[in-house]
Amino acid sequence: MILRKTLMKQAGSFYGELRTATRSAVPVAILFMLMVCGSATAEIGRAGQAGAFLRMGLGARSLGMGGGTAALADDATAAYGNPAALVFLEGRHIGISMDAMSLDRKLMSAQYGQSFRGRQDSTRRGGPMAAGFALSWIGAVTGHIDGRDWDGNHTEDYTHVENAFQLSFALQPGPAVGIGFSAKVLWSVFPGLTDRNESMGATGVGFDAGIRVRPVHSLALAVSVHDLHSRYTWDSQKMYERGSQTVSPFPLGFRLSAAWKGWSDRLTAVCQIEQRKVTDADPQRWLPAEGSAGLEAEAASGLFLRAGINRDGFPFGFGVRRFLLGRVTGLDYAYAPDPVAPGGRHAFTWSFLL
Repeated sequence: MILRKTLMKQAGSFYGELRTATRSAVPVAILFMLMVCGSATAEIGRAGQAGAFLRMGLGARSLGMGGGTAALADDATAAYGNPAALVFLEGRHIGISMDAMSLDRKLMSAQYGQSFRGRQDSTRRGGPMAAGFALSWIGAVTGHIDGRDWDGNHTEDYTHVENAFQLSFALQPGPAVGIGFSAKVLWSVFPGLTDRNESMGATGVGFDAGIRVRPVHSLALAVSVHDLHSRYTWDSQKMYERGSQTVSPFPLGFRLSAAWKGWSDRLTAVCQIEQRKVTDADPQRWLPAEGSAGLEAEAASGLFLRAGINRDGFPFGFGVRRFLLGRVTGLDYAYAPDPVAPGGRHAFTWSFLL
């Protein structure tokens, strides 16, 4: 009888400790699964792969035209679509964007891009080769992630933050050809995840590369590859005694794009085909190809109307260009359907041509 009571007491003590540990471990496990899948910014239709915030499109102008503007070279977001476009930029460009979405998600970015041209015409033999350069930051925030314990009781709200810092460079080996390369530093973090208010984070690097050809003034063709070697490396060994290290590769992306300008450069048409390859599966697999197309028309001096089509629906938008303090300043807005939740995506971009 005494032995039985002792065993029952020890079992009850062990169950209490296990239940306490599990209560704190369950939200951690759930959040870790979200991290591996690429956070709540990922949409179900794109298989929830890591780094989804880099595949959501960037800039109100691009989104309003369906998102497929990788062949264009008109603003600071050129490096995002295809780093080779930088050599075709005219002037120095600055862009700041903010996207508001449902489910407490935000996408933000800031870019600076310009081309470098020598005193001689770079198209002449013996002249200096033209080049392009860009610095970019892209950040995504998902807030109010509901943390719960083993019994389903709310514990606290969590926030997931993702960042990509990108350095891009391009050269123009010929008068109609540009080649470019981008290097990205990736950082993802869940602040205040443990009882000791510790953060769990992941870091990584990645690369983009592309070619842009302009056979005639009105037509541009582009081929680019994105997220070469891009991945998150999660390491919980410093947080937990039995922690582990997990690698979450980003899908490898390929884009084929075209852009045409006509009507005295007042009408722009773009189209793009993109396909991605999941590299962490065995066997590796290709995701379904995605196509997009869009139009931009200058309806009046400095007023641009845009519309597009992609797998999510029919985005649209508008933009205004005006002189402010002797500089061209632009304000763009776009609405894009949201495949994750109702309400759509509202994008705003403020741009400057220096």
